[in-house]
Amino acid sequence: MSEARINELDAAIAAFDNSYKYVVFEIESLLKEKVARLIQSNDEQLRGEIKAYQSLLSLPEQLKQERQSLTALPDPGAESGALIEY
Repeated sequence: MSEARINELDAAIAAFDNSYKYVVFEIESLLKEKVARLIQSNDEQLRGEIKAYQSLLSLPEQLKQERQSLTALPDPGAESGALIEY
C-alpha cells in the first residue's frame, strides 16, 4: 500500500511543481480578502475559509513530508536484524 501511496504523492508533487506557482498568487489574494473581512466581522465561516486557504498554501510541503515519512519507514518484508534475547 505504501508503494502505491508514494507513487500518488510523486505524481501530485510533480503536478504541483509544474503549476502551483501559477495559482499561489490567486490563493494568497483570496486569503488576504478573507482576512480583511474577518477583521471587520468576527465570522466563524470566514475563519474556516481562511484555514482552508492556508491548508492549500501548505499542501505541497505536506505532501513532501508525507512522502519522506513513508520512504523512511522500514521495509516490512525485510528482516529487522534486531537481537532478541530470551
